Amino acid sequence: VLEQKYARSTSQLNVLELGAGVGVAGIALAKLGATVTLTDNDPAVLSLLQRNIQQNGVTARAKVAQLDWAQRESFSSCLDAKGPPLDLIIGADLVYGGPLHGELLLQTISQLLLLFGHPGTSVLLASGSRFRGTDEHAIFARAAAAQYALSSVEVEDEGEPWEDGIDCVELTQLRPGSLSASDA
Repeated sequence: VLEQKYARSTSQLNVLELGAGVGVAGIALAKLGATVTLTDNDPAVLSLLQRNIQQNGVTARAKVAQLDWAQRESFSSCLDAKGPPLDLIIGADLVYGGPLHGELLLQTISQLLLLFGHPGTSVLLASGSRFRGTDEHAIFARAAAAQYALSSVEVEDEGEPWEDGIDCVELTQLRPGSLSASDA
């Protein structure tokens, strides 16, 4: 998907992964040459992420940082304000646990874009079928659409059609945009 959507090679991207979990996406991007910061707020997950980065041999391209979405001071400690701006923010299955969680996610994305983004920074969020269609997902999508230009990203499936029980993934791209006075 990244190769299709970005003119630059992956090796030139500066990426932040929100709620990285085991770090599959961030580690894959680091293996492709991107500079990646993998974030989470759970100390056990952070320890696992660090171990996974080491075991995958990407310590030169990836780092782990604690990011508490509710604590704005953690934002400046996870990224260097003097470093290169973020080209891409990614995350998967981040909207759960009630509508306030989605609101906090949007506030986090907005703050990260303000502090560390540039006009071309994109946000790419993946939502598995277990979350799509939930009230939390619908509330998040409406709130995101009010703040950002949203688009679904088509993923070419080279394999068999999705079988029952397989968790399909929908990718949504958020791009910072300004609302006109008539849109507000």
